[in-house]
Amino acid sequence: FYGRFRSREQIIIHFLLELRMLRVDLAFIFLMVCFQAFHNAMTNLAYYYHTKLSAAQRVPLADMLFDVLPVFNGAWWMISEYIMLAFIAIIAVSIVSILGVRWNAPHGRPMYCISIIRRMLMTLVSCQFLRIVSFMITTLPGPSRQCLYHVPKDLTAEEMTEGPAPDAGNPSGWNAPSTWNDIIFRLDSTTGCGDLMFSSHTIFTMVFVCVIFKYFNWTFMKRVMIFLQITIVPFIVASHKHYSVDVFTALYVTPLVFEILWTRFPDKDLSSTDLANHYGIRFYLTQTASGDGYAYVVNVWGREFYVEMDDLPVDLNYKRTDKMDSGTKRLRPSSAEVSPLIV
Repeated sequence: FYGRFRSREQIIIHFLLELRMLRVDLAFIFLMVCFQAFHNAMTNLAYYYHTKLSAAQRVPLADMLFDVLPVFNGAWWMISEYIMLAFIAIIAVSIVSILGVRWNAPHGRPMYCISIIRRMLMTLVSCQFLRIVSFMITTLPGPSRQCLYHVPKDLTAEEMTEGPAPDAGNPSGWNAPSTWNDIIFRLDSTTGCGDLMFSSHTIFTMVFVCVIFKYFNWTFMKRVMIFLQITIVPFIVASHKHYSVDVFTALYVTPLVFEILWTRFPDKDLSSTDLANHYGIRFYLTQTASGDGYAYVVNVWGREFYVEMDDLPVDLNYKRTDKMDSGTKRLRPSSAEVSPLIV
């Protein structure tokens, strides 16, 4: 099974758990969101530095895929943005669906929206930091339509290589920030110049792909994400929003960063101990109200709620162990021992 719908009571309990986790991680999430404003300001600063380049430095670099692919302008130029919106819609719906659907995750643990949002922001900010360092230490000439410089015919060789490029060669969409107010507060994610290495579009899409593969076990959705990722690459390059090397670098840097962070900074919901220590969410084994058996309850917001086996942390659900020469090793239980959604 890919998953099953939660009952009304289960949705309420899971929502309360998510609220508790959000309260604890709110400062972290807020800082990660604030970093987006810093990243935006740095892209504007890169655009500003673009005005200091000479005419020769503004000439686009040679790119093999630029020679192979047609140049997309007009409505075609926006197709990559529409594909990006499709990525955002899929990941947003997938995360929100956790409130109403108990998905069978590849890692076998119960899934929480806050854990996924935390993971996404952590990876995104790490890649954006590397991106800022990359495009600030080396300025590449923008090949996009709003950056493409047309060298005036009457320009001398000395004028080509010295001083800022004359404004006469700037395209109609050229709108570089000129004040600190523009640099800090201007919001424009599509028509900047200079923030090329490496592709921000591809960072976002690859983060979304990694999240779907790590947290969701729906094969069809994984294939859709791979299809969209393969599709968006030629549209980005054909629109000249990035050089091929910008996109290619993001394709391998982003999953590498994701895997490193996944290993070095695991989620805070790996076990009941992690949930108790980090979020103050505690699970107990208690006698049922009828007194004829035992059940697990979760303590959150000062109240206790009964929880099903599917919603228990892995260390409380997987109980079967085998004695080994090297010690006690936890084994994956059979379907008769735990819920089939966990197996």
